[in-house]
Order: sequence, then structure tokens, then C-alpha cells
Amino acid sequence: MKDRADIISLLAFVDLKTGLLKKLLKKYDSRKSLWKTIKRTLRESRAEYKTLGLSYEKDGVKLRKLLEKKLTI
Repeated sequence: MKDRADIISLLAFVDLKTGLLKKLLKKYDSRKSLWKTIKRTLRESRAEYKTLGLSYEKDGVKLRKLLEKKLTI
């Protein structure tokens, strides 16, 4: 649970440089396994959102859509 909460908190609370993240994913994640893990974490981690004081229905969906839009690889 802690690892998933860490991923969500980094994406939700840090000034995310999506351009840099996209470049890193293109360079080091050719099989897209990391990107799939990030998406799955954002989609399936409802308890972690509550732990962070976020709502899956509001914050989780918003965060996932934002990342999918900006990180389309």
C-alpha cells in the first residue's frame, strides 16, 4: 500500500514535469510496463487515495485523465 500511496502522492502533490516524464518513459520504458503500472495504480488504489486525503471519484479520475492526455506515448 505504501508504494502505491507514494506514486499517487508524487503525481498529485508535486509540480510534475510531464514533458520530462514523457521523455524518460520513451527512453527507458520501451515495453511500457512502467506506464501500465502507473495507470493501474491510479485506477485501482482507492484506499490509498483516502490515506492521502483525496477522493478517487474526484481527484483520482482527474489525475488519471490529465496524465493520460499529457503522456500519450
